[in-house]
Amino acid sequence: MKRFMLYKLIPVIILLLFIAIMQSGIPLKQPFTKKEDILFYMDRIEKHILSEQWEVASGDLHKLEQAYSVIKKRIQFSVERDELDSFTTAIKKASGYIHAHEQGGALAELNEARYLWEGLGK
Repeated sequence: MKRFMLYKLIPVIILLLFIAIMQSGIPLKQPFTKKEDILFYMDRIEKHILSEQWEVASGDLHKLEQAYSVIKKRIQFSVERDELDSFTTAIKKASGYIHAHEQGGALAELNEARYLWEGLGK
């Protein structure tokens, strides 16, 4: 009986645990607090870019990056690394466009980041 548990049951439990971790991307990317709401910050940044309030948009972008660093730690094992890297790249490019005060490029990169975020973990 002890051999059955050791050789059969423990590997099955470990496999089920790994499957649960790998499928937890969508629930874990949801914000637990208001400071982790990435889509909220994206909407605010877009609004500030359209009204050409570049300093406020830059401040909100910094808050977005902080929120992303918290959520990234939660979802790093359940999503593909390439997806995380693509989202990070889009945010960094948007940051460059915001600092250059270029409305079209900033909006394009922000929309790409939104698309990547919505597809993350699916």
